[in-house]
Amino acid sequence: QSVVRAGRAADSAAVVDRIVTARMERQELLSSDNPMLWYVVHESVLRHQVGGHAVMAEQLDKLTGLATSHRIVLQVLPYTARDHAGVEGPVTVYEFDNAPTVVYTECYGGGRIVEDRQEVADLVTVISLIRSSALSPSDSAELIREIRREHDE
Repeated sequence: QSVVRAGRAADSAAVVDRIVTARMERQELLSSDNPMLWYVVHESVLRHQVGGHAVMAEQLDKLTGLATSHRIVLQVLPYTARDHAGVEGPVTVYEFDNAPTVVYTECYGGGRIVEDRQEVADLVTVISLIRSSALSPSDSAELIREIRREHDE
Protein backbone atom coordinates (compact mmCIF):
# COMPACT_ATOMS: atom_id res chain seq x y z
CA GLN A 1 0.00 0.00 0.00
CA SER A 2 2.88 2.36 0.67
CA VAL A 3 3.88 2.50 -3.00
CA VAL A 4 0.33 3.08 -4.24
CA ARG A 5 -0.49 5.61 -1.53
CA ALA A 6 2.71 7.59 -2.27
CA GLY A 7 1.53 8.37 -5.80
CA ARG A 8 -2.17 8.76 -5.02
CA ALA A 9 -2.39 11.02 -2.01
CA ALA A 10 -5.80 12.40 -3.04
CA ASP A 11 -7.42 8.98 -3.67
CA SER A 12 -9.76 7.39 -1.19
CA ALA A 13 -8.82 4.31 0.83
CA ALA A 14 -11.26 2.29 -1.34
CA VAL A 15 -9.47 3.31 -4.56
CA VAL A 16 -6.06 2.49 -3.09
CA ASP A 17 -7.36 -0.88 -1.82
CA ARG A 18 -8.73 -1.70 -5.28
CA ILE A 19 -5.38 -0.92 -6.93
CA VAL A 20 -3.47 -2.95 -4.34
CA THR A 21 -5.84 -5.90 -4.79
CA ALA A 22 -5.38 -5.81 -8.58
CA ARG A 23 -1.60 -5.79 -8.17
CA MET A 24 -1.73 -8.72 -5.77
CA GLU A 25 -3.90 -10.69 -8.22
CA ARG A 26 -1.39 -10.02 -11.02
CA GLN A 27 1.32 -11.50 -8.83
CA GLU A 28 -0.36 -14.89 -9.24
CA LEU A 29 1.44 -15.04 -12.62
CA LEU A 30 4.66 -15.38 -10.66
CA SER A 31 3.57 -18.71 -9.21
CA SER A 32 1.86 -20.20 -12.27
CA ASP A 33 3.50 -22.61 -14.72
CA ASN A 34 3.36 -20.16 -17.63
CA PRO A 35 4.91 -18.03 -18.97
CA MET A 36 8.65 -17.82 -18.38
CA LEU A 37 9.46 -14.36 -17.06
CA TRP A 38 12.71 -12.42 -17.34
CA TYR A 39 13.16 -9.19 -15.44
CA VAL A 40 15.99 -6.69 -15.20
CA VAL A 41 15.55 -4.22 -12.35
CA HIS A 42 17.79 -1.31 -11.53
CA GLU A 43 19.66 -1.44 -8.23
CA SER A 44 17.95 1.80 -7.20
CA VAL A 45 14.62 -0.06 -7.11
CA LEU A 46 16.05 -2.39 -4.49
CA ARG A 47 17.58 0.37 -2.40
CA HIS A 48 14.77 2.95 -2.56
CA GLN A 49 13.12 2.86 0.85
CA VAL A 50 9.35 2.43 0.63
CA GLY A 51 7.27 1.57 3.68
CA GLY A 52 10.10 1.18 6.19
CA HIS A 53 12.62 -1.54 6.99
CA ALA A 54 10.08 -4.30 7.66
CA VAL A 55 8.27 -3.73 4.37
CA MET A 56 11.52 -3.57 2.43
CA ALA A 57 12.83 -6.72 4.11
CA GLU A 58 9.66 -8.59 3.17
CA GLN A 59 9.83 -7.39 -0.43
CA LEU A 60 13.51 -8.31 -0.76
CA ASP A 61 12.79 -11.76 0.72
CA LYS A 62 10.09 -12.23 -1.90
CA LEU A 63 12.48 -11.19 -4.68
CA THR A 64 15.11 -13.60 -3.37
CA GLY A 65 12.56 -16.40 -3.60
CA LEU A 66 11.58 -15.39 -7.12
CA ALA A 67 15.22 -15.13 -8.17
CA THR A 68 15.71 -18.81 -7.38
CA SER A 69 12.64 -19.97 -9.31
CA HIS A 70 13.24 -22.17 -12.36
CA ARG A 71 10.82 -20.08 -14.46
CA ILE A 72 11.93 -16.61 -13.50
CA VAL A 73 15.18 -14.94 -14.46
CA LEU A 74 15.92 -11.88 -12.35
CA GLN A 75 18.88 -9.65 -13.06
CA VAL A 76 19.96 -6.45 -11.35
CA LEU A 77 21.33 -3.57 -13.36
CA PRO A 78 23.87 -2.15 -10.91
CA TYR A 79 24.73 1.47 -10.29
CA THR A 80 28.11 0.71 -11.86
CA ALA A 81 26.50 0.06 -15.27
CA ARG A 82 27.10 3.44 -16.84
CA ASP A 83 25.62 4.59 -20.14
CA HIS A 84 23.49 1.45 -20.45
CA ALA A 85 20.80 0.96 -23.08
CA GLY A 86 17.97 1.32 -20.55
CA VAL A 87 18.42 5.01 -19.82
CA GLU A 88 15.44 5.97 -22.00
CA GLY A 89 12.95 4.06 -19.87
CA PRO A 90 11.30 0.69 -19.38
CA VAL A 91 10.79 -1.78 -22.22
CA THR A 92 8.65 -4.92 -21.97
CA VAL A 93 8.79 -7.61 -24.66
CA TYR A 94 5.86 -9.97 -25.13
CA GLU A 95 6.67 -13.08 -27.12
CA PHE A 96 3.86 -15.41 -28.13
CA ASP A 97 3.77 -18.91 -29.61
CA ASN A 98 1.17 -18.10 -32.26
CA ALA A 99 1.47 -14.35 -32.78
CA PRO A 100 4.14 -11.78 -33.57
CA THR A 101 6.27 -10.34 -30.79
CA VAL A 102 5.14 -6.93 -29.52
CA VAL A 103 6.81 -4.45 -27.22
CA TYR A 104 5.46 -2.03 -24.66
CA THR A 105 7.68 0.94 -23.95
CA GLU A 106 7.25 3.87 -21.59
CA CYS A 107 8.49 7.37 -21.23
CA TYR A 108 7.37 10.28 -19.10
CA GLY A 109 3.69 10.90 -19.67
CA GLY A 110 2.70 7.55 -21.13
CA GLY A 111 3.54 4.41 -22.98
CA ARG A 112 2.84 2.72 -26.26
CA ILE A 113 2.60 -0.72 -27.79
CA VAL A 114 5.02 -1.29 -30.68
CA GLU A 115 4.03 -3.72 -33.43
CA ASP A 116 6.20 -2.57 -36.35
CA ARG A 117 8.62 -5.47 -36.99
CA GLN A 118 11.72 -3.32 -37.39
CA GLU A 119 11.01 -1.23 -34.31
CA VAL A 120 10.25 -4.40 -32.32
CA ALA A 121 13.59 -5.85 -33.48
CA ASP A 122 15.37 -2.65 -32.45
CA LEU A 123 13.77 -2.74 -28.99
CA VAL A 124 14.58 -6.44 -28.55
CA THR A 125 18.20 -5.45 -29.20
CA VAL A 126 17.86 -2.77 -26.51
CA ILE A 127 16.63 -5.45 -24.08
CA SER A 128 19.59 -7.65 -25.00
CA LEU A 129 21.99 -4.78 -24.35
CA ILE A 130 20.33 -4.09 -20.98
CA ARG A 131 20.64 -7.77 -20.02
CA SER A 132 24.31 -7.77 -21.02
CA SER A 133 24.96 -4.76 -18.74
CA ALA A 134 23.20 -6.39 -15.79
CA LEU A 135 24.66 -8.74 -13.21
CA SER A 136 24.29 -12.46 -13.82
CA PRO A 137 21.24 -14.06 -12.17
CA SER A 138 23.38 -15.59 -9.40
CA ASP A 139 25.27 -12.33 -8.76
CA SER A 140 21.93 -10.51 -8.80
CA ALA A 141 20.51 -12.87 -6.18
CA GLU A 142 23.59 -12.29 -4.02
CA LEU A 143 23.22 -8.51 -4.32
CA ILE A 144 19.55 -8.76 -3.32
CA ARG A 145 20.54 -10.83 -0.27
CA GLU A 146 23.25 -8.27 0.59
CA ILE A 147 20.78 -5.37 0.39
CA ARG A 148 18.31 -7.43 2.45
CA ARG A 149 20.92 -7.90 5.22
CA GLU A 150 21.22 -4.10 5.43
CA HIS A 151 17.64 -4.03 6.72
CA ASP A 152 18.63 -6.21 9.70
CA GLU A 153 21.20 -3.69 10.95
